[in-house]
Amino acid sequence: MSCVINGFYSYPISHVVLPMIVTRYYDSGFNSVLFALSAVALWEFIEVVLIETAGSYVIFGDSINEDVNNQETLCNVSFLDIGNGILGASLAYATIGGKLKQSINYWVHWIIFILVGILYSFLSGFSWYCAWDPDCNGEMVDFPWGNVVNIILLSAWFYFCFENVFWLWVNVILISVAGTIPLISSAVMVYIGTTICFAVQLLRKRPEYELLP
Repeated sequence: MSCVINGFYSYPISHVVLPMIVTRYYDSGFNSVLFALSAVALWEFIEVVLIETAGSYVIFGDSINEDVNNQETLCNVSFLDIGNGILGASLAYATIGGKLKQSINYWVHWIIFILVGILYSFLSGFSWYCAWDPDCNGEMVDFPWGNVVNIILLSAWFYFCFENVFWLWVNVILISVAGTIPLISSAVMVYIGTTICFAVQLLRKRPEYELLP
């Protein structure tokens, strides 16, 4: 499990948070979870294409100065990417609220999501280790400001494109804050934050008609 306890990065946060939000692009029910997992699989395919064609994950901020093939391990793909995607989509299924604004065309929603996803991925690279500056040699920085900007980015996305989004936003805050704390590893802290979110959502009193998101 070396990929789970491997330092402090922002990527475990995005691998839970973004699939959680994407479930709301499907109407409701457990099919929304399967829908989000299909999106996760597509994202993994895009990453493979980037590695094969560009030699690095060029859309990530910490790959700016990377010019070598640094492909993810099987552990990373299975636990941190697909595994966290399952957690995020399942958390959305357990969360009340969060609906796309009908005043915005569905395909416009997708275009906005793609733009937000690219920007979020890029900002995730500005994390605890300085890999974007060739002069800093990967030392730890004082604070991962990319995480803060990403919270603001997702909050703005919620405000303009979603309605009844409070509890999804709570999940974003709890997971993002937990994943930013430099204790044990970011992946473990994200698991802790996600567990807290499940507890918060499942302990809330839910009317019968709200059992499905």
